[in-house]
Amino acid sequence: VTMTMNSMNGAGKRFPIITCSHSISLLSATLDGENGPCDQVYATTLQKNRLALESFTGAFTRLQLDPRTSRTLATFLICQSGGAQTQGWLALDVFERDHYEYCKHRLSSEMDRDTIDTVMKANQICSEAAALEEIPMRMNKLRRAQSVCPDHCPMAYMMVFEIEVTKLTNAGSDIGIGGTVERTIRKAVSAGRELVTLLNANDFAKGELYSFEPTRCYVRSVYMLGSFLLYMGKHKEAFDCFQECLANDLADNLGARHKQLFCVLDGKKGLHDERLRSLLKGKFGDDQYKDEIFSLWNYTRALVAYAKDGKSDKAKSLLNFAMDKNPIAPPLLLCWESIKTNMGMHTLISIGCHTEANDYAIDNRKYWMKCEGAIEWLEEEYVNHPKAVLPSINKLGRKRLSEGNDLL
Repeated sequence: VTMTMNSMNGAGKRFPIITCSHSISLLSATLDGENGPCDQVYATTLQKNRLALESFTGAFTRLQLDPRTSRTLATFLICQSGGAQTQGWLALDVFERDHYEYCKHRLSSEMDRDTIDTVMKANQICSEAAALEEIPMRMNKLRRAQSVCPDHCPMAYMMVFEIEVTKLTNAGSDIGIGGTVERTIRKAVSAGRELVTLLNANDFAKGELYSFEPTRCYVRSVYMLGSFLLYMGKHKEAFDCFQECLANDLADNLGARHKQLFCVLDGKKGLHDERLRSLLKGKFGDDQYKDEIFSLWNYTRALVAYAKDGKSDKAKSLLNFAMDKNPIAPPLLLCWESIKTNMGMHTLISIGCHTEANDYAIDNRKYWMKCEGAIEWLEEEYVNHPKAVLPSINKLGRKRLSEGNDLL
């Protein structure tokens, strides 16, 4: 296990954060144990999460790490795997609680320190609500959390927002702009901003508020508001929300840049919007690499270049690069293959494979269809590409399966 810790000692301006270079599965194999820590990672009850915590802690202790580091790293790994999130991050166990205590230590105002205790109490109630299966009982808990800490607990409002959206969606009702749902998520964002101010988080975690456990909910709430506004067609305000996410989470853990790209593509100017130029050249993450991994970015660069200059050498080069990375997307965009619109909520998308190509085609085929001549150009280039998978002439007659495709 390779890890780095930024200690609270020394300058005292950074918060303790741990990163791990191994995946959970590799870690499980390294620590070998049929009954190793990873057997418990996806636990569905708080009791099992605590078993996972103790199992991880014991494993790291055997690696001769000190007990506190072992326990903190164990908590971090369970949170990262998603198991603990089901029950509200281990009911505010070590990792998050230590961060709150760090903030309290830095504050001179007794009133503000008391407010942090109130936030922790409200978060604890949210953790208890997450463990309840009955929606009415969960809502009662969340309302209680809101009453305990109405101004600094974004999680309480976020969880209510998710319940409200699910309820309306299942009933086939219109969510609507300006209704209860929008007010709820805006309260979450407001509470998140107030929490950042209370903790003085920008003093020591500027640009890393997602990595700092207490303010992670703030970044998530802004992302959720942006997603809601994008869904409702309010592209400009949604764009600004995702920009706020990126400013406070430079590593872009939530993928706000992807949603921001859709805000521009779906806007009035679409492929001819000048903002696309800077967006497509943007660099992300701690290492500031240009995003050349995902089909979304690679194929969008090619399409934007074609929309601007037609069949230019630059557009051709960008398209060939995109097809090298994922050659399965063109047959779906050309409708030589059917697009699966229902992939399931928990489909694992593999980069460069059919799942990513299908996911790209679902959301992006409409842009290719709206750009005059783009589909024909894509077909011209694809049939001559070395990785092209051409349809059977007998089966399809090289005819696009436009019938039955309602993705425009």
